[in-house]
Amino acid sequence: MKAQDLKVGSEIEIISNLSEEKMNVPMIVKIDRVSNSYIWFKYSGFQRVGINTINKYPELYKIISID
Repeated sequence: MKAQDLKVGSEIEIISNLSEEKMNVPMIVKIDRVSNSYIWFKYSGFQRVGINTINKYPELYKIISID
């Protein structure tokens, strides 16, 4: 699965460093909007991410499902 295949309703897992006590916390988010360059979702601290970024950093972004 590639980030170019993502659609509204797809789910991705984001690894984020929220604080020193909770390092590398995985969060699953649902995609709200998709363009040729970005995907948007609702998550504290993040709102969008580039499609190339998802493909470039598989250790930080994991595609869970494509709806």
